[in-house]
Amino acid sequence: MKIEQISNHINRILVFLFSLAMAIFSFVNNVQADSKSLILSLPIDCLPNYTCFIQNYVDIDPTKQARDYACSSSTYDGHKGVDFRLLSTKASSDGVNVLAAAAGVIKARRDGLVDRLIIDINDPSIQNQECGNGVVIEHGNGWETQYCHMRQGSVPSKIGDRVTQGQVIGKVGYSGLAQFAHLHISVRHDGKIIDPFTATGVDNSCNASPNIKAGLWDNSVREVFIYKNGALIESGFATTPVKPVDLEAGNKPAIPTSISASAIVIYARFINLKKGDKISFEIIGPAGEIISNTTKPLQRNKAQYVAYSGKKQPKESWQQGVYKAQIKLIRENEIIMQKENKVELF
Repeated sequence: MKIEQISNHINRILVFLFSLAMAIFSFVNNVQADSKSLILSLPIDCLPNYTCFIQNYVDIDPTKQARDYACSSSTYDGHKGVDFRLLSTKASSDGVNVLAAAAGVIKARRDGLVDRLIIDINDPSIQNQECGNGVVIEHGNGWETQYCHMRQGSVPSKIGDRVTQGQVIGKVGYSGLAQFAHLHISVRHDGKIIDPFTATGVDNSCNASPNIKAGLWDNSVREVFIYKNGALIESGFATTPVKPVDLEAGNKPAIPTSISASAIVIYARFINLKKGDKISFEIIGPAGEIISNTTKPLQRNKAQYVAYSGKKQPKESWQQGVYKAQIKLIRENEIIMQKENKVELF
């Protein structure tokens, strides 16, 4: 037998073994979901920590206080699920699929509510419709998942339809009580809220160093959504001060490309910052440092926050070349995350 034939034969064996392993893995997952608990896959078709981010976790504190499963503040009082946010409403309009996190049967659905950002959480127009457009999927043995804030007109399923894990059940929107474009997913067992990151209920138990192997998520979700209390979700150069409302709408600021640019501004957009956090900005141009400053400590926690720093064009115009910006998030005098951006002026 020739070497090429042997190689092809080995490849066929490897493909068969891989397919067999995946089939066994799928079977085990299904058995676990039926007999013990759910195994949940990612409910949104996105690039984790790049095009989608976890904005809010389940509030595990049954009192008026709010606390997430890692004993921190990435949630709010009474929040009953996990919010996977997009960068902007434009990203939602471009179309991001919502996926069934586990196989089951459509128990309830709603569609037809308009997508609009809500400023007043007590807005009477959304009373009893806070979930917006969405579905509830029943998985058996008392388990169900609920998906909220889907885009108007994007929910194809009917009550009684069977869906498979990973099947498209709608698109991410901002209907109902939504202050940003996102998918809210709730998990319930026998009617009680379950935190999918711990597989436990709202019992005030948390762990500052959570076990990533715990919970209901499959490995692909656990590994990419390791707990973070604070995230830098967007940054870049601009020629003018940057407004949060513009970024939320997906309106990207003009980037300086010419030595005659009116100003050079570096901006950073964060979620889930904590009281006392500081943000450091530094811009180095072809001739050296042009900006170096640090914001004052935050006076309170910030669910969303945009900061920027810049300098107006000098009289002799900017120098041609590459400008580098360093953004650092400082917490308790330690740098917990940083990002570098570059732009070239001609």
